[in-house]
Amino acid sequence: MSGNNIKEIENLHHLKELQNLELEKNQLTSISNITIFGFKNLKKIICSYNLISIDYMDELIKTLELMPTLEEINLQGNEITLHQQYKTRIFEFPNIKVLDKLALKDPIKKHFQVHEN
Repeated sequence: MSGNNIKEIENLHHLKELQNLELEKNQLTSISNITIFGFKNLKKIICSYNLISIDYMDELIKTLELMPTLEEINLQGNEITLHQQYKTRIFEFPNIKVLDKLALKDPIKKHFQVHEN
């Protein structure tokens, strides 16, 4: 569903087994309502190059807390990636293995935890 000027994630209730959600190059300002669809196997969310603001950080963290199966998230090209604690906060989730195409290994996580606090 990339590049379709989508402004809101909706009408996905029938995709219960969805594992990858790719919504790059749209007009999303939030991904919070993804949780209402009850995806039990969602592993990857690609929402790069949307309109997700720097002020969305707390809501993003609340959303990620409700997605224990998520292993990869890509928000490149969104203002939120400029938030001072963007990487540090997402690194708190042990299930997330890839952030913005960067594989999160322990040395990388430790580097950001030391340098961004």
